[in-house]
Formats: sequence, structure tokens, C-alpha cells
Amino acid sequence: MRYVSLRAFALCLPLALFASHAVAQTSSAPPVSLTNNSTPPEISPTNADVRTELQQQREEIERLRRALIEQSELINNLRSRIERTEQALQPSTNSDRAILANNNPQAADTGAGVGSRSPSATQPNTSNSSQTNQDSERLSRVEAQARQTSETLARQLGSITFSGDIRLQYDSLYGQLNAQPNSSDPSVLGNELSSRQRFRLRARLAMRGQIGKEFDWGLRFSTGSFSDVASANQILTDFYTRKPFALDQAYLTFRPARLPGLRLQGGKFDAPWLHTEMTFDNDVQPEGFNEQYSRDFKQGRLRNLTLLAWQLPFLERNSAFVLGADNRVNVENSRRAGRDLALYGAQLRSRFDFNPKLALTLSAADLYFSGTQFITPVQFFGGQLQLPVTINIPATANAPAQSVSGVAAIPRELLVAGNGNLGLSSATNNAINPNGRLASGFNLVDLIARLAIAR
Repeated sequence: MRYVSLRAFALCLPLALFASHAVAQTSSAPPVSLTNNSTPPEISPTNADVRTELQQQREEIERLRRALIEQSELINNLRSRIERTEQALQPSTNSDRAILANNNPQAADTGAGVGSRSPSATQPNTSNSSQTNQDSERLSRVEAQARQTSETLARQLGSITFSGDIRLQYDSLYGQLNAQPNSSDPSVLGNELSSRQRFRLRARLAMRGQIGKEFDWGLRFSTGSFSDVASANQILTDFYTRKPFALDQAYLTFRPARLPGLRLQGGKFDAPWLHTEMTFDNDVQPEGFNEQYSRDFKQGRLRNLTLLAWQLPFLERNSAFVLGADNRVNVENSRRAGRDLALYGAQLRSRFDFNPKLALTLSAADLYFSGTQFITPVQFFGGQLQLPVTINIPATANAPAQSVSGVAAIPRELLVAGNGNLGLSSATNNAINPNGRLASGFNLVDLIARLAIAR
């Protein structure tokens, strides 16, 4: 009877344990919904969560930077220790050879008699060797970790390079003439002015980077007067005042991987087309957009063919309101008066390689200046326009006739903002044709041939 009870207890015990385990799993499992239409609740991130995540990313980047600096210092220290260890081992080996040669010259030449020396003299310094191996292994680990840190920073910050330059320049100007009647012959305009001596400074700071494999970007800051677009030099003058330092370049370039040779660029950049300073100043940084497609050829004498187009606005004007002779709005004149100014153009460029030392580049460009009939012959100085003014005062009974010359400063917007209803005359504008364009068309065709001969 006791045997039967023990056997029954042995059979019931596993069943009880299994039942209790199943109950525990059932109680700890999350409730399961029997409906299929239920969707998980949407969780919208708050501003606090975004700021917290950004702060964590900043802290992680700063931690990686500090780790990179520490690892660089550690690498330099380990390299110095290895060099010192190698230098310490080299003299000891040479001294052992010298002692062996003095005790047994024949053994030094033939290698015999080494066994007569003590074991400590013949065996290498195992402690120094093990220390060198440990330093090498540690150096390898640190270099691998530094490489990994650099890759992590590159993925988070992108590839960024810095460059810049500073230039000091002496400049002298001679032979300048003014626009006044000549003192010797009043019928001739122009009097020689005194020479001008000046020192100039140019400082530039540039940053270039990549975003992925298809986007490039660039920024450049430079000195120079804001009103002078053709030079970044700053004259050392004005009682030691601070020199302007402003944005000189800012662009984004897209090179799609699926279309090799295609490049799209927008922003403020160097003139993208091939030109000389006879038609366009190299120091001018145009702004706008340009598109380029270039293809290289491996066979034949034609090695490259490039097609380029650009759209460069240089003056955005306000809306115009022009009244006609009937005191009503003249829609056509208002449209023309409010037209923006821009430079449009295209260029076809090719390169021929006749042999490894002779190459020929041919290019044909067309530059069309749109809306330039609104430009007046004035000089820009900040927000004011300086206009030369000459007033002739007729003779009176008490005073002879006089001529007074001076400069009148007027707001720039009065002439370039398209405000045709202000009563300003267009007599100082360039001659225009009935279509509202310059009489000459101002459509510049630029043909360039460049022959390169290598020595």
C-alpha cells in the first residue's frame, strides 16, 4: 500500500509543477485582442523628446571627439616608447658583439666559441622583447579604435575640408584723368591726377564637404568692399577700422550616380564656363544656377565634349506701375519696367589630343544679358547712387555766368526698382530698340581656342 501511494505521489508531482508553470506564463503574458481591426496607438514625438535626442547626439559626438584626441595622444606616446626601446636594444647588441670579438677574435669571425659564454649573454633579452610585442599589440588596438572613431565621425558630420589664404599687395596708380575741362585747353576734357599709392589685404576662408556620394557643398568667406564685386582686396585705410568679411561663395552641387557626367549646381560660385578676362572678370562670383554634361572618349582624337548652360540673375526688381499719356496704366511699359535683370548663356566645349604632348581646346559661348536697358551709368556705393551733377548759372546784372559741379546722392531703389511713376527720365539709359532691348542686342559671342604643348 505504501508502495502504491509513493508511486502515485511521484506521478502527480510533475503534473502539479507543469500546471503551476503554465499558470505563471498565462498570468505574465500580455492580453491578446481577438479583433483584427485594432491598430497600435500612434505616438507623436514632442519637442522635448526631439531636443533630448539632439542633445544626446551632441554629447555622443563630443565624446567621440574627445576619445579621438586621447587616442591620438596615446598613439604618439606608444610610438615614442617603441622607438626608445629599439634604440636601447641596438647598442646592447653591438656591445655584445664587441666583447665577443675581443675575447675570441676567431669566434667573432666564424661564430665558434659562442657556447663558452654564459647563457645570459647568448640568449636575447626576453623581457624587452615581450614589452615590445605588448606595445605593438596595444598600438594596433588603439589605431583600429581611432580608425573606427574617425569613420563614425565622418558618417555623422560628413567629409569636411578647410582651406584659406592671406595676401598682402602693394598697388600704385598713375596716369589717371578727371572729367573736367583741361586747364591748358578748355575744349579738351581731362586733367592729370596725382599718383596713388596703396596697400591692400585679402583674407579668405573656405570649407568644402560632401553629403553622401552625390552631393558636394562649399562655403567661402572673404574680405573686400561690399560694393566692389570685382575684387576681394581691402585697402589699408579708414583710420584702422575693421574690414568687411562676408560670404563670397555658397553652393550645392549634385552629381547623380545614375547619369555619369551630369552636374547640377546652384548658389554663388566661380564662373562655370571657359572665358578670359576680356569678357568676364575672374574675381566676380556670379550667383544662380548652371547645368553641365561632360563625356570623355577613350578612342580617337576627340577626348572630351562638354555642354554647359547657366542662368544668373543679377538684379531683382520691384513691381512697376507706369502711367501712359492718357493717365491710365500702361501694362506693357509696366511689365518692361519691372523686368528682372539676368545673364543667360550656353557653351559648347571640346578637347582634342593629337599626341601625348599636343592638345587643342575649342569653345563657343553665347552670353545674353537680359533687361540691361534699365542700367544707368552710375556708380554704386552701398545703398546710395552717386550721380555727377553740373549746374550752369546764367549771368545776371550783378554776377557773371557760373558753372557749379558736384555729386548728388539718391537712393538706389529710385533707379533700379522699376518705379516708372516717379517721373525719372530714361535719357541716361543705353539706347534701346522697339522691342525694349539694347540697340546692339548685347548678345556676346565668345570664341576661344587654346593650344597646349607639353615639353
